[in-house]
Amino acid sequence: MHPAFSVIIFTVTSGMGYGIFVFSALIALTNTSLDTAALTDGLQASTAVGLLCVTIGLVSSTFHLANPKNAWRAFLRFKSGLPNIIRLFWCNINR
Repeated sequence: MHPAFSVIIFTVTSGMGYGIFVFSALIALTNTSLDTAALTDGLQASTAVGLLCVTIGLVSSTFHLANPKNAWRAFLRFKSGLPNIIRLFWCNINR
């Protein structure tokens, strides 16, 4: 089995990004630290890195389409999911 390079990049970066989101949420939920300013900065940075990884993965997945010039249609169908995840983590960080 020889998957395309874009599929490998998609799998690794999007999985890493969602993993960062999960660990950020776990840290936010189990916060017992007294230094909340440093924790908030760290969570915002990790959420930004997770979002970047997921974005790179989703963009790389378009290179594996049968007709790459129609990639914009794939993004138009992407109406929920990631925006809801971003709102969820952003609200948890800024409370």
